[in-house]
Amino acid sequence: MSIACTNSPEPNFVGTDITGIDVSSNVTLINQHGEQKSLEDFKSNIVILFFGFTSCPDICPITLSKFKIVKNRLGVNGDSLKIIFVSLDPDRDTPDMLSAYLSHFGSDFEGLTGDRSEIDKLAKAFKIFYQKNEDPNGNYTIDHFAGSYMIDSFGRARVLLSHSQSVEDIIHDFYQIESTD
Repeated sequence: MSIACTNSPEPNFVGTDITGIDVSSNVTLINQHGEQKSLEDFKSNIVILFFGFTSCPDICPITLSKFKIVKNRLGVNGDSLKIIFVSLDPDRDTPDMLSAYLSHFGSDFEGLTGDRSEIDKLAKAFKIFYQKNEDPNGNYTIDHFAGSYMIDSFGRARVLLSHSQSVEDIIHDFYQIESTD
């Protein structure tokens, strides 16, 4: 009989445990400060990755507001949590637009935009569904997946967070990841 030694207990996530799924992607986008960024740049942090667009009337602002509360409730522990908002609307969501939009949620929130093909690659890697819906006048909105991914400090996807997950549940899952990192 063999007993394996581990340094940390198995996590007990409230969100969906997706440990082990492959979401690798060599995508480089541009943040709200005009700097090139890839997910590799955030490996020292626990990351919540959310895809949306700044003109979203409901899901995006509600979700980002929830993440702001999470970071505030974590206090100093929240310094190791990075919220990354990837725009699915690069035609409208310029770095300046992302900067203005994210200023409502947190100065340390990271917004990413860029070339449509790069955004498509990243969305595909994370199995994000989105679709542009245009009206006859040329106005449009984007239907998109409303969940988020929690990624550990090694860059591994660990938890799929549903849109309806509570602040307390997200904090719980953060501490589960932190204790196993």
